[in-house]
Amino acid sequence: MVLRSLAFGMLLLSVGCGYTLGYRMPGNVTRVSVPTFDNQTFPLRREVEFDLTRAVRRELELGTDVKLASGSQADAILRGTIRRFDERVLSEGVLDAILESSINVEVHVRLERTVDGSVLFDHVISDHAAFSVVAGETVEDARREAIDEIAERLIAEMESWE
Repeated sequence: MVLRSLAFGMLLLSVGCGYTLGYRMPGNVTRVSVPTFDNQTFPLRREVEFDLTRAVRRELELGTDVKLASGSQADAILRGTIRRFDERVLSEGVLDAILESSINVEVHVRLERTVDGSVLFDHVISDHAAFSVVAGETVEDARREAIDEIAERLIAEMESWE
């Protein structure tokens, strides 16, 4: 109970000192539009653009103080292009059964002001997630992990240090 009270007190002090919880967006952006990411994977990995867009929107809402808005109401637009989303076999068992594999993801993201089109953030983010069939994991587990990690890293890397 004492630790909880102490933590709450420190939280109140940090708010009073001008600190904020979560990440701050560059360029004093407070409203962001996030259209569905483009999917340029080959071979085409269907639906990954919807999953990644949803994860990025969730991270923006949970990890920043910005509000999601439509294009005309937003201060900035966050556009993304999924360039690569592929699976690589790491080890095989009897009869070529996949035992371990990994997912590799590469996404180009760009944050632009809606008023003048100026670029606030332009970066390529990549990540991978491995999975083990022996441990009961699936390619879907790795896919979710990679998508969530990309969304989290995107928000963290966009943080303004002004």
